[in-house]
Amino acid sequence: MILQHIQNNKLFTYIILLFLFYSIESIAMEPIKFTIDVDEESLRFTLINTSYNDIVVSQILSVGPSGKRGNVELFFIDKQGGKHILSAKINFRRSKESDFISLSPDSFIGKIFSFEKVKSYYNLVPGVYKVEGFYKNYDGEKYGAYTGKSNTSKLSINIK
Repeated sequence: MILQHIQNNKLFTYIILLFLFYSIESIAMEPIKFTIDVDEESLRFTLINTSYNDIVVSQILSVGPSGKRGNVELFFIDKQGGKHILSAKINFRRSKESDFISLSPDSFIGKIFSFEKVKSYYNLVPGVYKVEGFYKNYDGEKYGAYTGKSNTSKLSINIK
């Protein structure tokens, strides 16, 4: 009888621990997921609402240098470990309310970024690169936009 009581308590403790683990994981999860996919000619950015609530985001998905008006920042790492950052000079306009949309749960927006633009914006020569990046909105707070940061995982691409 006592052994059964101890086993039941272990089961109860295990169930509580599982519940706490999944509760903490869901609280810590970012509400936005930013992904980069590749095909033969381009990179595809996707911003996905992974939360249970509507979230306001920029629908522009513009590439920009760190901390500037662009909300997508990319880094390309060559085979020697050299990091290539945005080298193109881009004139950004101020964000407008119409630049922002409300993404419902499980909805997404995306943009295609051609390899021709990638090569010219980042001074890349043909070769294999690892690309990583993130989405962060720097100036949408006054429109109620999500201002957190969402990182991608590294992806290998072949620039021809």
